[in-house]
Amino acid sequence: HRNRPYWIPGTFHDPEMYKCSNYYAYWGKYITQQMYCFLPFAEVIRQRDYLYARFGIDDKLFIRPDYGEKIFCGEVVAKERFKAFHESMTEFYYVQPHTMSIVCRPEKIEKELRLVIVNGKVVTGSTYRINGIIEQEPLEEQSDREEIIRFVEGFVAHKPPENLPPVFVFDVARGPDRLSVMEIGCLAAAGVYACDLHKMAEAVSIVAEEEYERLLV
Repeated sequence: HRNRPYWIPGTFHDPEMYKCSNYYAYWGKYITQQMYCFLPFAEVIRQRDYLYARFGIDDKLFIRPDYGEKIFCGEVVAKERFKAFHESMTEFYYVQPHTMSIVCRPEKIEKELRLVIVNGKVVTGSTYRINGIIEQEPLEEQSDREEIIRFVEGFVAHKPPENLPPVFVFDVARGPDRLSVMEIGCLAAAGVYACDLHKMAEAVSIVAEEEYERLLV
């Protein structure tokens, strides 16, 4: 930040915290994917036909890893290209048979946003996709920003996952009839799109400095 001669980094990362299987247990009712299952990747391949029959819409599934580190990127996979998807996961991303994955019914999403959370409050945010198209717009320009902020801060305050870090990113989706929780993740490994970088640096600097000072005691 321009008002500080140094930057004390704080990654605020906890791999177990950012697993879907962790925070779904607390916020499951409000997660974007309401019809889903967890499976090892080898079982995703073996159970392909059953999964498309059970969760598919127009022969499409949404598949993502359980892990916040994004061993592979979540995507909608049409049944006709499932073989190519499988090959790319094993040959390019080196996804292992035991890698826990989530298979979901695809959901209609009108707008996706990434918000920066510091000590339970929304500091800044940005859209990153609108109606399926990459669109980066500041949260401050969104007509529904107050509703989004109330929604997100309410979740962070009410029954949050244990040991939730003081700094993280919160992805929220606006669908046809509701707001929902897409995922949470580590700020240090996340794109910030059109977020206000000055607001973010100021807020995160304060928390990082406070944490550093506690370590010196």
